[in-house]
Amino acid sequence: MSEAVKIKLSKKDLESDQDVRWCPGCGDYAILATVQRTLAQLGVKRETTVFISGIVARAGSRTT
Repeated sequence: MSEAVKIKLSKKDLESDQDVRWCPGCGDYAILATVQRTLAQLGVKRETTVFISGIVARAGSRTT
């Protein structure tokens, strides 16, 4: 039985070259940074990971 090889990654290894454009002050920046750091610590390669999410953005207040 072969032993799994632990891959040493950093948050930078999981960053994209694509611009991220969220509203200033949006908590999504912190969430993205945390996910990138966590995946790096776990040794998860970007080639084996896919994130899919919906687009939920709202400007101003909603009145009911």
